[in-house]
Order: sequence, then structure tokens, then C-alpha cells
Amino acid sequence: MNDQPFPDVRPPLGLETFSTRTPTVLWRGWASPALRDPGAAGSAPVLLLLHGTGGSRISWRPVIDALTSTHEAGALPWHILAPDLPGHGQTCCTGHTRHGLREMAQDLAALLESLQIRQVALVAGHSAGAAVGLWLSHLSEVHSPGTVSQVLGIAPSLVPPPAIYNLLLGPILAPLFASRASVLGMTALARRSGLIDQLIASTGSTIAEQQRVDYRALFSHSAHIQGAMDFMAATDLPALLDRAPTLQSALTLLIAEDDRWIPSVPLQRIIDAHYPRASVVRCTGGHLVQEARPTLVADLITTLHPGPVTAGPVSAHGDTPSPRHP
Repeated sequence: MNDQPFPDVRPPLGLETFSTRTPTVLWRGWASPALRDPGAAGSAPVLLLLHGTGGSRISWRPVIDALTSTHEAGALPWHILAPDLPGHGQTCCTGHTRHGLREMAQDLAALLESLQIRQVALVAGHSAGAAVGLWLSHLSEVHSPGTVSQVLGIAPSLVPPPAIYNLLLGPILAPLFASRASVLGMTALARRSGLIDQLIASTGSTIAEQQRVDYRALFSHSAHIQGAMDFMAATDLPALLDRAPTLQSALTLLIAEDDRWIPSVPLQRIIDAHYPRASVVRCTGGHLVQEARPTLVADLITTLHPGPVTAGPVSAHGDTPSPRHP
């Protein structure tokens, strides 16, 4: 099965496509033009956008468009960096094949170093991207304290599978799940059926048709599916949650109450147990809430950035996002 070359992905207004290499990853994504110049990141706060499993930079297009709609071209108050994570989209690994949360965060730390980004004002991560953002914060606390000021988790994937899976089933099923035969089968199914549209519908989100078109194109590539399946197979949420008490970055979590992939009740239990100091905002919009309600997410990003999280009432439907401590 031969993949066609990835089509060019037009960047949103005010951003450009970047390509750069770190020791183990060839990165591609979108970035503010100023980030071309080493050290230029210090001229404005950096907003790092991390997509979830199976996503790519395109997952952030609606939010970026919402952010830029309120500012003149080139006048955004942030430098935005929205990479395809390793194994996803057009970013490929050249030195390793393991795509766990810690490894993703280590790769991102190398990317930030290569761009001479010494501080990230806000990491906004969707789904598993939120978990990667938390790992990045933990790494920075060890190697470069203060690198990550705030983390925003959007429909955060923080609910681990049952312990029996991690102890017995995971080691058996993960290699089969991410095998080449499974990847080729999934790619063929994605190309010849309405699987991607069914997956999107299962999230409880209604997104624009162009986003659907972009996802269909993404999942027609076996390399992207391989990366997504490798990421799912290697993700170790219990190890991340064990480190929760040491988190120093401010944390805000946006929970979609109609999220069909990460139900809000078990997610709230995890937050209460491991991140009791997190600010929680509740809304509706399904698991792909950043694509279903991009203005809501853009407003929340603007509220959080660049100052500290402030207390306030929580809207049950997310119409006026106000972070608070539960």
C-alpha cells in the first residue's frame, strides 16, 4: 500500500509553515514568523498548541482563526507554535520509534531548545496533548525551572485504563495493536469507508466540513495511523499521575460535559484525586470542543494569558469561561 504525499496544509493568517530537525525528529508545523530567528521568542510570550492522538496542527486551525480574528494580521500578542507531534501528520521520527508521553515531552523540549524558546507562557493541549503538556512541565521543573508557566488541558485525556490492563493485557495487546498489519488494515478501512466520519460523530462534536476533509486526508496515510497507534500503545497515564503532586505550573482544565470519549464524571474523580488545585471550566461541545467551539477556547486562552489564573464562577455551558478552583 503506497501513501500519496501529504498535501500542502495552508497555515492560518499570521502563521507560516516551519520545518526543523532535532537529533531524533524532523518537525513540521505552524509557527509565528518571528520564531524563524533564533532567540526571537523572547520578543513576545509563546503559546504552544499540542494536538491529541490522531490529530495534527489542523486540529488547532479553528482556534487560531478565532484568535487572529480579533487582531490585525501580524499583531498577535503571542508567538504561536503548533507542531505536528512525532509520528503524526508530517512530523517523523528519525532516531526512535517509542511515542509515550515522556518521550513526546522530551522531543518537544528538544524542539524548544532548537528554537531557543526559554519560556512558554501557556501550553494548551487537547486530549492526550494535555498529558504531554503536563509531562513537558514536569521535565522543565527538573532541567529548566519556570520554562512552562501555565498548562491548559482541553478535554484532557487523564483517565487511565483499569490496573488489570496495565499489568496483564497492555503488554500483550499493545504490540498487536500497533503492528504493521493492524496499521495497514486500519488505513485501508479509513480510505474505503466512512470510518473517519463515524469516529468524529462518536466524539459528540459537530465540526466544520473542512476539518472533516482534513482528517480524512490525514487518515489516508499509514504513517500517520502508525504514529497514532504507537502513541496510544505507549501512553502511560499512571506514571504521569504519580507525578501530579510535584506540578508547579498553573493548571486549568476545560471539561466538556457531553464528551463521549472522556466522560466528565470519571475525569472529575481523577482531577479531585490528583490535581485538586487545578482550575476547572465546564462547557459543552464534545471531545473535539476546540474545533466545535473555537471561540470559547480562544476566549479562555486570552483570559488565562499572560497573567495568573484568577478565580471566578463557572458557566455550566461554557458561554463565558471563567476558571476557578473546585
